[in-house]
Amino acid sequence: MDQPDTIDFREPRRQSEAFIIIECFSLMKKRRDAIGAMVIILLLQLPWQQYYLIAVGFLVILALLAFFVYLSYRNTTFTIQNNDSEFILNKGIFNKSKVFIQLNKITQVNINQHFVQRLLEVYSVEIETAGSVGSEACIKALDYKEAIALKQVLLKEVSSAREEISSSPGTAQRAKNIISIKPSQLILYAFTAAYAKSFVVLFTFLLTFYLNYFDSMDGYREKVQTVAIETWEKLSVWSLILISFVIVISFNVVRNIIVYYKMKIEPDNGVTGIRYGLFSRKNTLLQNHKIQTFRIQTNPLQRLLKIFKVDITQTSLDIDQDKKANITIAGLNEGQANALFNHIFKTVLPEKADNTIISNWRRFILPVVLFGIIPSLTISWLALHGYVSSIHVLLFIIYLLVFALLMKRYYSYYHLYISGPFIVKEKKVWQESYQYVPLDNVQSVIIEQFFWQKALNLGHITIRTAGDRVVFNYGHFEALQLLANFLLYQVEKGNRS
Repeated sequence: MDQPDTIDFREPRRQSEAFIIIECFSLMKKRRDAIGAMVIILLLQLPWQQYYLIAVGFLVILALLAFFVYLSYRNTTFTIQNNDSEFILNKGIFNKSKVFIQLNKITQVNINQHFVQRLLEVYSVEIETAGSVGSEACIKALDYKEAIALKQVLLKEVSSAREEISSSPGTAQRAKNIISIKPSQLILYAFTAAYAKSFVVLFTFLLTFYLNYFDSMDGYREKVQTVAIETWEKLSVWSLILISFVIVISFNVVRNIIVYYKMKIEPDNGVTGIRYGLFSRKNTLLQNHKIQTFRIQTNPLQRLLKIFKVDITQTSLDIDQDKKANITIAGLNEGQANALFNHIFKTVLPEKADNTIISNWRRFILPVVLFGIIPSLTISWLALHGYVSSIHVLLFIIYLLVFALLMKRYYSYYHLYISGPFIVKEKKVWQESYQYVPLDNVQSVIIEQFFWQKALNLGHITIRTAGDRVVFNYGHFEALQLLANFLLYQVEKGNRS
């Protein structure tokens, strides 16, 4: 394989000097909680005439940190060796280490640019393989030209790899195939999805702030608590619910715009480039033949607006831990989702097949008991003893009606079937999900049947790929056995080929 004429990676190369600033910022960011708490304590304890001591101490720590980061910069080199088949990364100050990566094992190369890197006009190159959780190697500071050249060499795609990170124009054919997520699509998606996730993120942020900083604010703790109590007494429950809902929705919109801003999917020969991000620009290049699963998700509101989310999983050692192996594309319309599927798998989305495995009604006993029967008994007891008003009982009845409709929908649309060259798992509660797995990607099949399920002829099946799994519970056991036999036959046939 010929390397680009302008840059020779056969000779050991160093990162840009901007690495020193970036690494210092990164290390301080990791310790921001401890640093923030210490600064707040010093500001509260020291007289203002001695505030300069805080600045002096900070500069001393920063100087020591920069010295060790400089040593790390001098001792970090990377090169391509062994007839251009192996990437080698040398690093370490006192404990030297070498990372060897076979180029044919690389599944994904990400070129990212967070806020500080954008200011310094450098990029990071992250290399991922099927056997790693997260990045196998990361070069944190390369200029544009060197980052692109390294990506081309690593993926052996010099003639067809993407040649741009910024919005510089490509060829007419590439421009035609580019899928762009419009701001209006992203805003519609943000207004209709991921409320729970946004609530958890916001709650975690507030809880972290409280635990780390609130205890050190002795002089202001009582004031904050007094204001909170007065606000709670003045506002009604409905007002608090409405305010909370508006805050979560606003946070959800801002979070999605920051993460997925100007998302573009750039299909090319055998690869798919994805670029997005407002402050931290991410550039991911996926090799289509290493994509394991393709999941399309929506909900009734989004379906009405024709908005979808797509999750793509690549090969990974542990999909639960390796978050970078799961690529999320939010805000696609129906045509864009179909076009992306067609580009990756060279076929159209499969239709629903007749050979559908349906889950038994016993699967739904546990959620009905947890979210239906137990709450009903609790509310009934509280109502009999006068602890809840009639309006609360009415609201609970509405909740039960919505819950019953969702369970009916869940029972009617929990299916597993084979359609063409794909295994498809369909699931609908409020969120609708269609998970597509190419038959060629199946690596193992596990069938389970607990002793109390034998008389009912029920069982569970788990279908594993190199980067994801499909789990289907409470199916007809004989139907699951037939499916497993067929899939294992496909696996064996593929191994022999």
